[in-house]
Amino acid sequence: MVTSRDVAELAGVSQATVSRVMSSPAKLSPATRARVQAAMETLGYVPHAGAQAMKTRRTNTIGVVVADLTNPFYPEVLDELSRELDTAGFRVVIWNAGGGSHHDALKAIREHAVDGVIFTTATEDSVELQAAIEKKSPIVLINRVVEGLDCDQVTSSNTEGGAAVADYLLDNGRTRVAFIGGAENASTSRERARGFLDRMA
Repeated sequence: MVTSRDVAELAGVSQATVSRVMSSPAKLSPATRARVQAAMETLGYVPHAGAQAMKTRRTNTIGVVVADLTNPFYPEVLDELSRELDTAGFRVVIWNAGGGSHHDALKAIREHAVDGVIFTTATEDSVELQAAIEKKSPIVLINRVVEGLDCDQVTSSNTEGGAAVADYLLDNGRTRVAFIGGAENASTSRERARGFLDRMA
């Protein structure tokens, strides 16, 4: 059976360096990382994920919660996220909260089976978000804002976007206009509506 000691010997590094390649690769130089990964591949070494998690208290896995994978916006976001997380040495688990994997997400969050959670469609009343907050999981929100939540939140200029749509309609002579918005508990819907209606007024 191939061990991390064998990998270290072949790569000409310490066993601790081999461990770092698996737990926090970003802290190593690309050359060292590549040498260790080449040695792993040559020897067919596969680290035992469970043992590693017990030792480091980290799973090197990030959970991503989405609500609707049929929306073309989300596959693009997930493609970029997966690429960046892979480069940083993380595995990605995707839960389609609107498609039945809601309970899997809750279970994984509550059992600390992931090191952090990225939400792409969170709302104030999101049960997965509440579970992550209760478990003090590192959280990042993408495409939504939850007021008062202390975490990184990345969103678009929704208010300006709503105003731009109003400008387009007005510039093209439209004066009898109706606005159809999304769910009121979503920051994106509220901000777009505010931008649109304020500009129309």
